[in-house]
Formats: sequence, C-alpha cells, structure tokens
Amino acid sequence: MLPEQLQEQFIRCITQPDHDPSFFLQQLAATHLPVELQLGIYRRNFSGAIQKTLEQIYPACQRILGKDYFATLCRLYANSQPSMHHDLNCYGALFSALLAEQCRSNVLLKGYEYLADLATLEWRWHASYFSANDSLFDFKAFSQLADDDYSRLEFTLSPSLSIHQSIYPLHEIWNANRIKTSASQQYTLPDESCYLCIYRHQLSPQLNIIDAQTWLTLDALDNKMNFETLCLSDKFDINTTLPGLIERGWISGFTLRD
Repeated sequence: MLPEQLQEQFIRCITQPDHDPSFFLQQLAATHLPVELQLGIYRRNFSGAIQKTLEQIYPACQRILGKDYFATLCRLYANSQPSMHHDLNCYGALFSALLAEQCRSNVLLKGYEYLADLATLEWRWHASYFSANDSLFDFKAFSQLADDDYSRLEFTLSPSLSIHQSIYPLHEIWNANRIKTSASQQYTLPDESCYLCIYRHQLSPQLNIIDAQTWLTLDALDNKMNFETLCLSDKFDINTTLPGLIERGWISGFTLRD
C-alpha cells in the first residue's frame, strides 16, 4: 500500500467509528503496543482537538449550553461530520444544523431556538478571520468603463464579508456570552428583522448592525446582480449606498461577465 493510502486508512480509523479497520490493524500488529491501545490514544487526542476547536469557534453557544452538554454535542457532531481537511480551522461549518435539530427534538431547549442562528453568526465570525485577503479596488479601470459595459458589470464583495438576517437580537446575545456569560439573559424580540454584517478589518473580524437598504444591496451583489439591474430597480438606492460600500472595503472589486 502506498504511503498516502496508508495515511488515508489511518485517518478513517480515527475519525469514522464505523470504518472497517481490519487492513490497518494488520499494519500495526507487529508493534509492541496492543493495536486498540494505539488507536485509542489517537482517537482520544483527535476527539479532544475537535472539542477544543468547536469551543474556540462557538464560545457563546458553549457558555449558554454549559460545558458538559456542549461537549456531548461536540461528540455527536464529530461522529456525524468527520473532518475531511487537514486544517481544523476549516472544521465546524455545519454545527448550526446540529443545534437546530437539537432545538427541535430536545424539550429542555425550548426557548433556545435562536442557538442555530447564533452558531451561524459565530461560524461567519470565525471564517472571516481565516478568509483570503482583499484585493484593492481598481478605481482607474472602473473610471474607464464604457456605458455598454454596465449590463455586464458585477461588483465583487470582500472575501471576509458575510451578511446575516435574523428575527433574534443576535448581537446582544453574542456580546453577552462570547467572553463571559452575562448575569441577565432576558432579551426582547425586535419589531423588525436584525441585519448584521461581518467583515475583517486590519486582521480583526468586525460585527456591524446595518440598515435594511444596505443589507438588501449587499445581498443583491452577493447573488451577482449586475450594475445596470441595480440602477434600474426602485428597490435600491445605489447613488447613496454604493460609494460607502466601496469606501469601507466591503466591495473590493468588479468583473465584466461575458
């Protein structure tokens, strides 16, 4: 067996409980320690690394749920979503789906339905830090566009930027729990949806509350709506909104679609 195939078998033995380890066990049989003991050491180390990673990504969720219950959820998540990447910073994106399922099935979580939304916010905060660097907006090239280019013009958002809409006051819940748990956990549902923007500024993720018009514009740009359509639609106030998005670096470039 090639080294990369042996490595793949080893990773599956550690991360996938239902994987048949028979071939790999044969490779370890000649060593001085019992095979299951050897695998057990790696499994415990891996399980601990998974839990530590998820604790770092979802600190507010952990503090709300409590360390013991959160550790249980980490084990459930690791069993259902084995890591497929060598970098654990890329692991944990679907944890919000597990929390959503737990809130539906566990009566003790009644009133905590916001947790899945909160986990999505925490993942996006984490992903913002590890996102690719922004390119500089090419103002010279933009000024040289012809009128007939506008129907093909699409703006590019910063790789670190994501937007989030929620019926819950997520910014309050997150701020009250991400560093330490606030004594008061009483929140009032806002009259309207809460619009949030996460982005990275000078290597530090930022969370901003934005207005509905800004969210609507960013959502349209994220879905590749071209500049001409944006200008012709009465849903958008492009003259007011667009310059500020470019100035803040939330729009980092543009392309001309063929």
